[in-house]
Amino acid sequence: MTSTVTNLQALLLGLWVFWFKSTFHPNLFFYWSKPLTASLFVGLIMGDMKTALSAGISIQLVYIGVMGIGTALTADTLLATAFGCTLAICLRESLGLEGAVAAGLAVAAAIGAPSVAIGNIFSSLDVVFNERMKVESDKGNIKGMRFWEIVPGQVLLFVFWVPVIFLLMKALGNDTFLATLTNVLNPIAKHLGVMAKVLPAVGIALALRPIVTNELLPWVFIGFLASAVMGLSLLSVALFAICIAVLICIREYKTGEAQKAALADDDDDI
Repeated sequence: MTSTVTNLQALLLGLWVFWFKSTFHPNLFFYWSKPLTASLFVGLIMGDMKTALSAGISIQLVYIGVMGIGTALTADTLLATAFGCTLAICLRESLGLEGAVAAGLAVAAAIGAPSVAIGNIFSSLDVVFNERMKVESDKGNIKGMRFWEIVPGQVLLFVFWVPVIFLLMKALGNDTFLATLTNVLNPIAKHLGVMAKVLPAVGIALALRPIVTNELLPWVFIGFLASAVMGLSLLSVALFAICIAVLICIREYKTGEAQKAALADDDDDI
C-alpha cells in the first residue's frame, strides 16, 4: 500500500518551492528552507508530520557539513528536502518508516547538488534584467528600475517552478511508479537502512573537519565521553558546551582588556 500525491498537494508543494526561491519572503525564511525546518512544511502539506520530520532530520545531517561561500551554493537543500520527504511519505506504508526514510534520503542526496545548476541558469538571466535596469536608471525612472528588478525574475520563477514541481510530484506519487519502486526496494530494504545511517555520518564528518584541530580535539572527546560513557543526552551536552563557551569568551575578554590596560600603562610611562 502506498500513498499518492493529490493535485492540491502537488500544487501547494510547487507554490511552497517558488515562495522560498523568490524574493518575497523575509530573510528569516532563509533558515526555514533548511532540511530540518523545511520538512515541517512538507509534513503539513502531505499530512504525515512524523515521516517528514524523520526524513528531514536525516537529510539535514547529510548536508550539515555542506555550506555555501557567499552566494555560491554547493547543494539545493530545499529541492532535496521537497522530493526526499515526499517520497518517504509515499513509501511509508509499503516500506515502513526506516525503509521509506532511507529511500527519501537516497533521492535527496542524489538531486541536491545537480539541482544547483538550475539556480545558476536563473542567476545568469539576471544579467539581462540588470541591463534593462541600467537603461531605466539612465532615464531616471525609479519605477522602471523596480519593475525590472522584481517582476520579470519572479514571474519567470513562478512560471518555471510551480508547473515543474507540480508535474514531478504527480509523477513521484503515481501509483504505478510507487508500486514498481516498492517491488525494487523491498528486497534491499535492510541495506537501505544501513545506508540511511552511513550518509548522515558522512555529513557529520564534513562538519567536524574545520573544528577538529589539535586545540579543539579534546573538547570533541569530552562531548563524546559525556554522551557515550556518562549517558548524558545531547541536549544536556549542548547546554554544558554553551556554558563552557560563554566562560571561555568571558575569560578571553578579560585577558584582552588586561593586556590593553598594560599596554596603555606602558605608553604612559614612555
